[in-house]
Amino acid sequence: MISLSQEREFRTQRGPSLKKVLEAPGLARQTRVVGLLPVLNEVATIRLVVRSILSSGLVERLLVVDDNSTDGTREELEEAKEEFPQLEVVVRTTERGLGTALLFGFEEAIRRYSFDRLVVMDADLSHDTAAIPQLLGIPADLVIGSRYYDGGHIRNWPTTRRVISFVANYSARHLLGLPVRDVTSG
Repeated sequence: MISLSQEREFRTQRGPSLKKVLEAPGLARQTRVVGLLPVLNEVATIRLVVRSILSSGLVERLLVVDDNSTDGTREELEEAKEEFPQLEVVVRTTERGLGTALLFGFEEAIRRYSFDRLVVMDADLSHDTAAIPQLLGIPADLVIGSRYYDGGHIRNWPTTRRVISFVANYSARHLLGLPVRDVTSG
């Protein structure tokens, strides 16, 4: 657990640029990074997100956990696998939900890959994949990107979702005494 002062330091610390991460003697060459992407009906954005994550060269493998999408997401992912052989897709047909998709994805990533860092992102473009180098450059066991700190923002969300997210995060933070502003980070 980090202290509030450490948390403030981390949130204000800008990570290195992609160029510096790639040039760093330790991280780019010795740290194995795996990405995890839970999805449900994201056909409009999935190809862009996959391309953005994998073309950086930082993420070695990308595991997509698809909760049995019905909008063509699965087919879009199959086509993307031709362009990105490091992409793997698991379709869950028996249950749905972000929480269980994440738990399933964590277990699958541990079972399938040897890695040092795991990057989890949303597939709806609400997480900026350009932040991956900055997140990887912060020296901490857990780094949470937040929409609610200075410089953070929310993209592509309707007003209702923004209000629900803000109220839920505020409530959880105060009820549970958590020292972070964005408890779901997504």
